[in-house]
Amino acid sequence: MKGGRRLLIVLGFLILAVVILIMSRSRNLPGVIDGYATTKLTSGGKSYTVLLADDTYKSTKGLGYRDNLPANQGMLFPYKVEEQQCFWMKGMKFSIDMIWLDADRKVTAVETNVSPATYPKSFCHDGQYVLELNAGQAEKAAIRQGVQLEF
Repeated sequence: MKGGRRLLIVLGFLILAVVILIMSRSRNLPGVIDGYATTKLTSGGKSYTVLLADDTYKSTKGLGYRDNLPANQGMLFPYKVEEQQCFWMKGMKFSIDMIWLDADRKVTAVETNVSPATYPKSFCHDGQYVLELNAGQAEKAAIRQGVQLEF
């Protein structure tokens, strides 16, 4: 009887773990993709999973040297202070939209359809966050100067 009871307890914990996993995915809680912590971002009825470039290595690498970015993904660069943030297309293989946001997550500037061919030109605007999405996504998600983003 003792062995049977232990088995039931173990099965109960396994079922609980599976239920928690399913619920966390359905609620769009933060997760991890390719070693990057993620968060959800919504705007204009569109939802994106954004990778957080939250350390020097990830921030320096950015989206460079990737062949593409899945349709509903992006990368978010959080900074400690709101100041001029400059980005370039070094190592990029596809075009993107760049979005600068202030400390309150309100859009301060948008650069759309920025091509890898623009390298070494830098794109500089004030912000505490910079969001990169596939080219054309800013328009599809109604992201423009003054819009408040949720993440």
